[in-house]
Amino acid sequence: GGSSISSPYNYNNAHTRPFNEGHVVVSRNTDNSVMEQHHFGPGVVSQMHHGFDVAEESSIIEMVACLKKVWITPVSQIYSLEPSHQPRAWFEVIASALTSVEDKNEAMEEILIFAKDKLHAKLFLQMGILDSLMYIINNFLHLYSVNAFDTFEMATPLAHAKLAATCCQALGKGHCALFHTDGDLELMSLYNRATVPIERQIAQMLHEVLFHRFVTGPLPPINEETLVRYVDDKAFVLAKLTLLESEELARSVKSLADGTFHCTT
Repeated sequence: GGSSISSPYNYNNAHTRPFNEGHVVVSRNTDNSVMEQHHFGPGVVSQMHHGFDVAEESSIIEMVACLKKVWITPVSQIYSLEPSHQPRAWFEVIASALTSVEDKNEAMEEILIFAKDKLHAKLFLQMGILDSLMYIINNFLHLYSVNAFDTFEMATPLAHAKLAATCCQALGKGHCALFHTDGDLELMSLYNRATVPIERQIAQMLHEVLFHRFVTGPLPPINEETLVRYVDDKAFVLAKLTLLESEELARSVKSLADGTFHCTT
């Protein structure tokens, strides 16, 4: 049996907490600027725009793109949007604190289709999708490591984490195809023939694209390369992974995506 440890992620219900007074929520506009809304109380909202030049520095994500409390397009309405607007809408479903696991799973299935195109993969990474995907994966791995699940409880969180890992795998392929083969026909041929292992491609992406990691234990030592941000009571750290750390995380991601992750308790 599992322990009584509580999960910071509710796998069965959507988060439905209202905005708190003084709460700051952030979303990105269609022009890639950042919309920051300061909620000082009921009906009192101030807004600030911040330039966000994703073309200049695509790996710098200023705010945590996870557990956001902003209005999003309902899942049932996304399919009727213009195709060019759908990737961002599905991303917002993943990044929202107000959507259910089922909605997030549906969004990830759609994101998998879009991510087959390397330009869409780049767009998702620029929006900070790794914050949300790695939150799902890291939270699952943490809860599994402390035996927080009974065996019969594994199905829903495992399927959720597997989808997130599969999305990371697709994004890793797109990232490497875009940034490591451009103009290099020999290298492009290696990638196209799958000579470069997918685990290596995932590790390369995790090493090169900054994202906020959900902290499941004590905060790491704080230095000039470590930035801690809080979403409610959850800590996220923006820190560049070493290649060795990226390779270790990539192994877990690939095993989840491949369905080879061992789930016995």
